[in-house]
Amino acid sequence: MSATSLGIHGVLWTVLGLGYGALTERALVLQ
Repeated sequence: MSATSLGIHGVLWTVLGLGYGALTERALVLQ
């Protein structure tokens, strides 16, 4: 695996993590 693909995966997982955190926070606020 090259450094470029590792970097892309890192960004992808970071975006997914932030999106999941935002959705969870929004769901908790709406309850």
